[in-house]
Amino acid sequence: MTQAVTLTREQVAFEPASMADPHGRVFRWEGGLYRAINSDIAPIYRRLLEDPRCTRLFDIGLIDTGIADIELQGAGLVLRHRELPRVTYGFEWCAPMLLDAAKLTIDLAIELDTMGFELLDAHPWNVLFEGPTPHFIDFGSFVPAKPGTPWRGQGEFIKTFINPLFLLVRGHAEPARRQMADFNRWGVTDRELVGIVGRKQRLARYWQSLTMLPGAVEPRTSALIKLRDYLDRVELPEPTTQWSDYYNEHVCLEDRAAWTGKHVVADEVLRRVEPRTVLDLAANAGWFSMLAAQHGCTVVATDNDETCLAHLYRQAKEQRLDILTVSQDFTRPTPPHGPNEVFPDAFARLNADLVFALAITHHLVFKAGMDFKQIARTLDGFTGKTLLVEFIPKEDRHVALWYTDAYRWYTLNNFKAALAPYFNRITVHPSNREPRVMLCCERSASVAAAA
Repeated sequence: MTQAVTLTREQVAFEPASMADPHGRVFRWEGGLYRAINSDIAPIYRRLLEDPRCTRLFDIGLIDTGIADIELQGAGLVLRHRELPRVTYGFEWCAPMLLDAAKLTIDLAIELDTMGFELLDAHPWNVLFEGPTPHFIDFGSFVPAKPGTPWRGQGEFIKTFINPLFLLVRGHAEPARRQMADFNRWGVTDRELVGIVGRKQRLARYWQSLTMLPGAVEPRTSALIKLRDYLDRVELPEPTTQWSDYYNEHVCLEDRAAWTGKHVVADEVLRRVEPRTVLDLAANAGWFSMLAAQHGCTVVATDNDETCLAHLYRQAKEQRLDILTVSQDFTRPTPPHGPNEVFPDAFARLNADLVFALAITHHLVFKAGMDFKQIARTLDGFTGKTLLVEFIPKEDRHVALWYTDAYRWYTLNNFKAALAPYFNRITVHPSNREPRVMLCCERSASVAAAA
C-alpha cells in the first residue's frame, strides 16, 4: 500500500473564500481541489462518507467528494472535490435557477436529517451550477444534529432564498440582486422586503403564503418538509419584456436551409477554432449558445433580460445542454466583491476561448453611451483567443433612427481600429443582411497566453 503524501501548509494554496469555514479550509495542490478537515470533526466526516446512504447525497446534488490519498499538516482528514468549470453567484442567477438551488439545498437537508446530520449553512453561496445543473459544494456545512431541535439554517434560508425569489418573480430583480450581493446585508430581511416593494398591502398574498412556512421553533424535520412543500408551490411567470418577443424570430437549429450568413459564419468559426469554452454576450434567445453547445463546447450565456435568461435556462435544462445562464450587464460586469474582494470579477470567471458579441454594439453606443474604446476593452477582458462581434453601420434601418452627426466617429474602420490593439488579425464577414457585418478577431498564441 502506497504511503500517503504529507504536505505542509506552505506547499498548498488556500482558497481565500473558505476563510469562514469553522471545520476546515479549501486548498489547491497540483491541479486538484481539496478540503482540509479539522481533527475534532474528521472522524465524523469519515463515518459519513463511509455510510452507504451517503450515495443518496451525491444523487441529490452534493459535489463529488472522496477521502484524498494525501495528508495535510495539522488536519485530521483531507477530502478531494470535483472542481466545476465555472463559478457564478446567486445574485447572477435567474429566478428558476435560484428556485432549483433552493430545492437542492432543502432536499439535501432533508436527507441529512434522516442520517442524523443537520445542514448548517443554507445560502446560495454554497451552490454552483454546471450548465443547468446545481451542485452543493460545502461539505463543511454538515454537522451532527440534535433530535427534535429547530433547524438552525431556517432563518438564513428564508433571507437568502425565499425573500429574494419573491422579489425576482415580481419584477424587483435589481434590488434583489443588489441585496444578495451585499455581504453586509446577506440577503433580504422581511423588513427590507416591505421597503423594496412599497406598501404592505402589496405583500398580503406573500404573508398569506408564509403561513405554510414553519415557525422559528418548529422541530427540524417538519420544518424542512414544510419548506420543500412551499417551494413546490412557487409559480414562476415569464413576463413580456422588451426582448422576450425575439423568441418568435428564432431560426430552427436543424433547418440549415433557413440559416442566414450570420448563422453560417458562427458555425464556420466554431468548426475552425474548436473552442473548449464559449461566452455568448447578450445571448437573448440563445440560438448561438445552443449552436456552440451542439459543437460540444462549455457555454456561458449572459443577458440582463430576466425573461430571456429564464427561457434559455429552461431550454438548456430540458435539452440537457451545457449552457450556464448568467445575469450580466455588459456595461457593468460584476466587479471583485466580498470581504477583501475574495470573490473574482466577471472577467476572471467568465473568460472564454471564443466570445460571441452579436447585435449589441449599436445598442451599447446609442443606448448605453459607450464608445468603441470602452467596448473593445470590455470585449478584450472576456476573450481568451477569438472574438466574433457584429457591427451594424449607420446605414442600417434601425441605427439610422438613432444616428446624428454627434456620432460621426461611429464607423467600421474606427471600430476595427479600437479592436486592433487587442487582436492580431481581424477579418470581415457577412451577417444576416446588408449592410451589417461580422468581425472575426483573433489573437496569436503568444498574445492569447498573455491575455
